[in-house]
Amino acid sequence: MQHPVCVQVQAQQMQVVAPDIHSQVEGRGPEILRALDIRWPPRRGHTHIHCPLPLHADRNPSWRWDDRKERWFCTCGSGNIVDLVIAMLGGDFLTAAAWIRREAFYFGSIARNLGVPQIEVGADKREARQLERERQDAEHQVQRRRVAQAVYARGFPAAGSIVEPYFRSRSISMPVPGTIRFLPATPLHYPHPCMLAVYGLARELEPGSLSISAADIRGVHLTKLKPDGTGKADVPRDEVRRSIGGHGWPIALAPVNDGGGLAIGEGIETILSVAEVTGLGAWAAGAASWMPALANLVPPYVEAVTVYAEADSGRLHAERLAERLHARGFEVTIAEVGR
Repeated sequence: MQHPVCVQVQAQQMQVVAPDIHSQVEGRGPEILRALDIRWPPRRGHTHIHCPLPLHADRNPSWRWDDRKERWFCTCGSGNIVDLVIAMLGGDFLTAAAWIRREAFYFGSIARNLGVPQIEVGADKREARQLERERQDAEHQVQRRRVAQAVYARGFPAAGSIVEPYFRSRSISMPVPGTIRFLPATPLHYPHPCMLAVYGLARELEPGSLSISAADIRGVHLTKLKPDGTGKADVPRDEVRRSIGGHGWPIALAPVNDGGGLAIGEGIETILSVAEVTGLGAWAAGAASWMPALANLVPPYVEAVTVYAEADSGRLHAERLAERLHARGFEVTIAEVGR
């Protein structure tokens, strides 16, 4: 139970912050949406987008932002822009207010004015449109990375969590890598507990052990789990997983072995099983179509890469990755999952 003085101080903070932040966000919804990695408005001819909330992967676009009312609406709920920040990142009102000031307003202005391509006066219209797309993409990447880092910060070490029984349910006996954490369920924000994996270049600080600093995180990959960790959550298949950022970066799961061997595949569980059986280093792309982009990040000390292809389009993307790796001079082998 909190001391009455603490409760009184918190109440005073709410009274001071609440009107202040609401006045500050007035008319700045689109700016905060960009900071949250929400691409709004939708493309021409559409009125809604897929819900951006981390654990609501709706099958049909059901989310929209109303500029006039300055509120968001979805089949999963509605609210103002501060409510949206809380729903996206978790935390409370004060945490959301601090994030908006720091990430959306302060860092957002930096992203627009530093290191982002700007449109020169008098540029050709076609060139101007291209520069504007590059500027928007660069800003989008900056903000997407910060959203992922905020979600990562809400996670906990996986050791002793339900991630361990989930590994056992998938016949994976190796310890949980340092690049995987546990994101607990909360009734309002995260109705399902999640295995949280990070995209980025991890470091082998100790032999056989990977770690990554928060500053090096380029995205997060969420897998919804059952409460006891005995399998994936009982939700539609296309709602089990969600990535925030991370395109072009690996989920590093095992360091390159002493022979310079590295395995690259689509799924986390699949490539972990490969690492356990073969002893190879292991990278997961998180999605088949994201595999080719990893070719540029394979370090030069790697001697050979085995690319693991899954069914259907997975083979095509595996071949594209292999071609790019071969062009860089690596010895490459393609293996099919389950064979």
